[in-house]
Amino acid sequence: MREPEFMLKPGTRVRTSTPLGSTGGFLIAERHMNARKPGIIGAITSYVPGHGGDVYFVAHIGDTCTAAYGWQEFELEPAKDPCPDCFGSGIDWPTSHATSQCKACSACEGTAEKQPPRPAPVSVYEHMKRNIEKT
Repeated sequence: MREPEFMLKPGTRVRTSTPLGSTGGFLIAERHMNARKPGIIGAITSYVPGHGGDVYFVAHIGDTCTAAYGWQEFELEPAKDPCPDCFGSGIDWPTSHATSQCKACSACEGTAEKQPPRPAPVSVYEHMKRNIEKT
């Protein structure tokens, strides 16, 4: 990825590089460094203070801690048809903040893509009516 002209916004969907680059010069807590994963999709939560927009915190679904990556360690991975509930990030932000664990958006199941409408559930009455009609 080319160096971004502007700070990337929270919720921006990214895929981390494989392999990851060097972390020399990162002044970041060890838990954020240990949470780094190659080749995984996540969403930016914020930039790391003191690194001038060169290093970002990225949330991964299922993790309890955000990981730190330099901008050169990920590519933008925008959704083609973004889910309106999570704005194309694939993450349920309110639930994630409340539970301190990154949760997948229930509307898109973490895909970040708008899902086709689900058929309405069949009522018990309708189900019984169909069974009677078959006999």
